[in-house]
Amino acid sequence: MSVMQKEYKFFLENKMENESGGPIDKKNMYKWNIKFDGPKDSDYECGRFSVDITFPSDYPNSIPSCKFHDDVFHPNIDEEGNVCF
Repeated sequence: MSVMQKEYKFFLENKMENESGGPIDKKNMYKWNIKFDGPKDSDYECGRFSVDITFPSDYPNSIPSCKFHDDVFHPNIDEEGNVCF
């Protein structure tokens, strides 16, 4: 089982009830889309968010990139939806 297949299995076994998604195309396990509800009792509580995650070929030695499809006002998310630290 590849690293990405293990990650997907882990996601499916541990996701919360308000999360869904996984690889966009099962032939390319390095590109995922995840949808989730905003956390309860937060400014994002009523939101439903969609984020694309691209894992580098040397994952887990390098971090994935994440891009939101939604307008998210947060200091670690730029105007194009990219997560940056």
